[in-house]
Amino acid sequence: HAAGQRLRDADSEDKSTMSSGVLCADECLKEFEDMKIRNAYQYIVFKITDDKKSIVIDVKGEPGASFEDFTSKLPDGGCRYAVLD
Repeated sequence: HAAGQRLRDADSEDKSTMSSGVLCADECLKEFEDMKIRNAYQYIVFKITDDKKSIVIDVKGEPGASFEDFTSKLPDGGCRYAVLD
């Protein structure tokens, strides 16, 4: 009984929360979809906020932006997540 309830609770959890407890901001998915479907961006760089509670967009590269432009947005000694088209 209890195991079944735990499974139902897990299924109803917010899918934008990572297993680490970090929340992915809604704009991240929206902008990623725009990049994938509409070719709105050449790249999107994401970061974890200073309070370590959510993932947000750090910077977006306009269509046609160069790889050098992309790499220049990545901080030395900092951590970022990125998607590149």
